[in-house]
Amino acid sequence: MRKWFKYLILFGEERKKNIKKHDKFNEFEKAMGGYESNEHYDDKDKFNAKYLNGRFYHYNKYLKKNINSQMKILSVASGRCINELQFIDQDYDITCSDLDIPASYELAKKTFKEYKFEVLNILQSHTNEKYNCVLSLGLVYAFSANEFKIFFSNINKSLDDGGILILDSSSSQNNFITFFYDRIYLKIETLIISIILNLIGKKNSMGIRHHGYKFTNNEIISFAKANGFELLGVDKCDYLTEILRSKIASKLTKIIPFSKYFFIIFGFPMPYLRFFKFKKIKSL
Repeated sequence: MRKWFKYLILFGEERKKNIKKHDKFNEFEKAMGGYESNEHYDDKDKFNAKYLNGRFYHYNKYLKKNINSQMKILSVASGRCINELQFIDQDYDITCSDLDIPASYELAKKTFKEYKFEVLNILQSHTNEKYNCVLSLGLVYAFSANEFKIFFSNINKSLDDGGILILDSSSSQNNFITFFYDRIYLKIETLIISIILNLIGKKNSMGIRHHGYKFTNNEIISFAKANGFELLGVDKCDYLTEILRSKIASKLTKIIPFSKYFFIIFGFPMPYLRFFKFKKIKSL
């Protein structure tokens, strides 16, 4: 495990250089662009055109193969429920949850279907009901090793015996290549851009934000096994997102779209999405 930092160009009078990791609902909400209702809730097609892309497209593709309408499903840290709503609309039994209920919840029920949304902090408690399946997408990158263990323990207590946990790491794994890219290359690139902007009169500073943590596959699997889970499989995809954290690479793919295929080669050792499918084999 290692801490994962992001490097930012900060403008304005107040340029806080060291930014703490998000841990409150409103902080995660802001990072995701807000969970308020908007014109994209006018109908399902507008909603999907706006939100069902990027990693959410990959989530949807994976879930189609790994959940079914006979399951009683809990989604943890659901936020806007972008993927969950796709299956709720097909009569899947999914209960969404998060640290708070998003402002878009009432309108989402009108656009899609009536569904349940509960307030749940999985690091503080487990559910009273038991589920056949738990989904955790785009969450665990925020957990330290100790929090990861608490997470698995509370998920265990929320699942029926033989229940399934589908977990997405939402970050590339900790290895030499990602260490070099995250901690050295991106830092240097951001510093150079900051210096150039200052030289041309755009006053700024480089900020460092503790974004979360990166784990190896083996570390995640080990935490799961220690808390009553058996690994059923690991799937990897999205070899471009981590590369596009580079402002230079991102700019190049916009100017020369086919260059993304070149960058995918370099992104192959650091897939952004790693899906872990676990089965509960022992109660805690």
